Amino acid sequence: MKKDITLKDKIIQNLFRSTTEVKHVLSEKEIEIKKRYMAVVAQLLDEPMKMDKDLIYYLIDEFKIKQSQAYRDMANIRFIVGGIRSANKEWVRYSVNEGLKKQYKKADEAGKEIAAIMALDKMGKYNMLDKIDEETIPWEDLIPADFDMTDDVSVLDPKLKITNVEERRLYLREKYGKAVDTNFEQI
Repeated sequence: MKKDITLKDKIIQNLFRSTTEVKHVLSEKEIEIKKRYMAVVAQLLDEPMKMDKDLIYYLIDEFKIKQSQAYRDMANIRFIVGGIRSANKEWVRYSVNEGLKKQYKKADEAGKEIAAIMALDKMGKYNMLDKIDEETIPWEDLIPADFDMTDDVSVLDPKLKITNVEERRLYLREKYGKAVDTNFEQI
């Protein structure tokens, strides 16, 4: 059975295509949603640290949608932009390293040894060179626990002791009714 494509999936697949390209794929309403998503994604690309509340207010004011819809849109946009955050983190890391390299070069050229050492120290700490690399866990060597199958419920809770099992079963059958066989179709 083929899985139905969701609206979010349709929009993600067509997010960076022009409106004329997607007219045959998306309905007018879906194109409006795509426009909202694109506007916020563009803002997040320009200003990755922009707060969600500001973007929600922007959606409400600019596109005249309700607050609940803006929150739903924002959740979908965050899903779409999820990879951008990690890319942004790498960009920030790169920028900081480049800035520290420039500071080191300036200090070195000016003969300011203490400033050069401080720049190198900051770069080392920022890149966590002062910490020992963690050992990788040998996942392939880990053996999962071997559980024995049992119908003894006391393994779940040692305090749980049913002394008269048949009496308890009769009580539960009266309370919840007898088990009934039913026909079903496996999908």
